[in-house]
Amino acid sequence: MAGWELVGYTTATEVASGNLTLGTTMNGRAIATGQLAIACIAYRSNAAFTLPAGWTLIEQENSGNTTVATTASIASGLMAYCIWNTGTPPGLTFTRTGGDVARGNIVFYSGNHATPFDVSESVTLATASTLGTLPAITTSQADELIVLLSINADNINTNYAYMESDTATRSYNVWGFASPTLSWKNFIKRFDSLTTTGADVGFAVLEMVKTSAGSTGDFRFSTGNFRNVFIAAAFKRVAPTALMEVAKLARFDVLTPSRSGIAVERFSRYDILQASGLPSPQPRRQQSFTRYHPTPPVAPSAFTIGQWSVADYEDDGEVRVTVTELPYPGRSVITDIEYRVDGGTWTSADLAVPGIFNIDGLTNAVEVDIEIRAINAVGASATSDVKAVTPTDGKHRYWRIHVTANQSGNITAFNEIEMYEEQFGINVIAGGTVSADTTFDANHPASDAVDYSLAETGTATTHSVWASTNTAMPHWLKYDFGVGVTRNIKSIGIHNRTTASLAQSPGTFTIQWSDDNSAWTTKWTETAIVWTILDYRRFSDPTYDAPTYALSPHGSHAYWRFVGRSGQAITTIALAEMEMRATPSGADQCSGGTATASTTLSTNVASNAFDNNNATYWAHNSATEANYAWLKYAFAAPVEVAEIKIRARADAATSAPTYFSIQYSDDDTVWTTAWNVEASTGWVVSEERLFTDPNYPIEPITDITLSSETVPEGETLVGTLDTVGGASVTFSLV
Repeated sequence: MAGWELVGYTTATEVASGNLTLGTTMNGRAIATGQLAIACIAYRSNAAFTLPAGWTLIEQENSGNTTVATTASIASGLMAYCIWNTGTPPGLTFTRTGGDVARGNIVFYSGNHATPFDVSESVTLATASTLGTLPAITTSQADELIVLLSINADNINTNYAYMESDTATRSYNVWGFASPTLSWKNFIKRFDSLTTTGADVGFAVLEMVKTSAGSTGDFRFSTGNFRNVFIAAAFKRVAPTALMEVAKLARFDVLTPSRSGIAVERFSRYDILQASGLPSPQPRRQQSFTRYHPTPPVAPSAFTIGQWSVADYEDDGEVRVTVTELPYPGRSVITDIEYRVDGGTWTSADLAVPGIFNIDGLTNAVEVDIEIRAINAVGASATSDVKAVTPTDGKHRYWRIHVTANQSGNITAFNEIEMYEEQFGINVIAGGTVSADTTFDANHPASDAVDYSLAETGTATTHSVWASTNTAMPHWLKYDFGVGVTRNIKSIGIHNRTTASLAQSPGTFTIQWSDDNSAWTTKWTETAIVWTILDYRRFSDPTYDAPTYALSPHGSHAYWRFVGRSGQAITTIALAEMEMRATPSGADQCSGGTATASTTLSTNVASNAFDNNNATYWAHNSATEANYAWLKYAFAAPVEVAEIKIRARADAATSAPTYFSIQYSDDDTVWTTAWNVEASTGWVVSEERLFTDPNYPIEPITDITLSSETVPEGETLVGTLDTVGGASVTFSLV
């Protein structure tokens, strides 16, 4: 629209904590006095920024945190503005005390009013969502510039934004400076900028020109599944003049219909002036023609040092490249990023926006040089700077859970811990030695946290739980895999305790490794974890790219067991029947194997739970182990288990299980937790319940079979849905 144009934006700067100084290295044209400068800063934690001299705050949302748990992550951010003065520029250092990662830049526009700011709005989402809403703003004039700042609580791109009242305003792609002209039809996303330090954030700036005064309607954003921050601000343009109205008429009534052509014919100045009702200096109708020659695109600029990084991925000859910002695209959209190793062949990274990609197949402990370049329709950019990196296998002898805060109090306790080299791998805790910084007493040794038992009380004096002393934090539990044995731990599992000991659950902790049992390195951090009783949580390295699973992620195993931790109303745990299924709604596999249990009560033996007789049942002996029992099935050959069915006793439901885990083993010694069930209450006699592994992927539908093509009014259509896993589900439509 008349009066507005993007001048450019500065290369983003980043800090791990403390003050953030914004740069002035431009992507676009030169900065000039009188231009509208908008500072955009995204950060984590609730340590608010104070603005330097010369800036006016528009909005700041600072209720963020530093957790890396997906749906619990909360972003913070601010937007400020000034009218730039090259003679006396504003300060560039935004100050705060402490805090976590922060990243920001400055976006410049021309065509603004001398006092441009009109109205703004901001919000921090109350709950995590991939589709966020920002309340509407009401502009006071026509042709106001609307600038949106979208901040993700992780290094994730913003997909798009639009005004809910007009979905045609939805933004598409990343335009950078390729099209400095602003749109009056839809939002333009200029860039995504991502951090690679601390809890991480990602932010995007989008803008459009609203042609009429009034309400925008609510804004909608498609983002990552976090508690994100959104800010909107409206700015007034310079007061229109007669010549600007003439230019507006010429551009939109004459140029727009043919902008993509090789040449565009314009009317003479006389015709334009007459059309807009203005006097002409020459009252004669002499038509003249000029040609419009758009500036042709060129190859992108090269990546600068600060726009990308590379680091060891610590996974057997693999490194990770992080692109935080794209270079100048050369007036054409960047369609790919390529990389090469040690000056070799260029390879596509399958990435065209800021993000991450891995390079594998390298040799451990051998340094390599990595370069990248950007590709558009014209060709490749110049080669980036060279960055050296040495891949490793990420394997280490010593691993520990280092707890700095509990749910409350100073006693840290684990009922059981597990360690895995894959997200859903086998528990690798075996054959080594466990130790802790302290132990509460002789009944709570460190070894109880790795004994494959979830018992809260084994006998009257011995617990299957490790607990620290009631002394100042931190506390830690360490596992030494032994001489010559190293592991690359990507995920851990923790079972906590019951009601009286819930406060002893770890709230903030790090997973650390060491090669010498002296110098420790943090692999990843978990913060502000909130537990429920008899809970099981699996925590994975957030940088780990877990594989995609078509069926059960746990694979096939010879031994599967149910581990009960609480009965519904009494300390005995019992059930009439149990089925173990390879797929949801599949057939029972418990046939031809052997059933055993930790204990039995009288004649209520383990095999009763698998005899297909609802009148019999298995019950454990609570006099030996109250509120804890396991029921195991040894299969003739390894099987997958994605779902179990439990039937309560026909004569009483008080012993039906309310808290339990499903575990598997390959040797009947080392056990791995597949999933946990909590607070399954309200059982009645003979009731059957299904419990499906929450990690089991949703099976794609491969075929739909209908009983007929038409359905008479008032009748029911019956059919089946066949899935890739082989399940066949009947449905009906009325």
